[in-house]
Amino acid sequence: MATIPTVRNRMLAAVLTCALLPLPLTRTADAAMIGTDETTTTTARAKLAAALARPELRAELERLGVPAVEAGRRVAALDDATAERAAEGLDKVPAGAGIVGVAVFVFAVMIMLDVLGYTRIFPFTSKVR
Repeated sequence: MATIPTVRNRMLAAVLTCALLPLPLTRTADAAMIGTDETTTTTARAKLAAALARPELRAELERLGVPAVEAGRRVAALDDATAERAAEGLDKVPAGAGIVGVAVFVFAVMIMLDVLGYTRIFPFTSKVR
């Protein structure tokens, strides 16, 4: 018989999988001129750091079991392309989405990094070979 943490982890993985399945279906194509300052990595990292500095996001991450310090280290460890994609995702969050959307986005990025093998925080993920 499975233990309660194992069942909880499986249920969490199933819920996250179901919640993240429609994400690829919502992509749209936008064409616009972009300036140099928008493409720099420092701008992307600054946006992510500003999002992590918000107290409601820190509280949500702590509730999900991710210490704010660890989240900051993960943002610092992101490669340039991933940092830019994450910052772009923050810009596309609807105004009424609130902190829950941002927290889910950051949590999804952390799980993605865990699955890809860059980090090892969540015990319910397995590294892609």
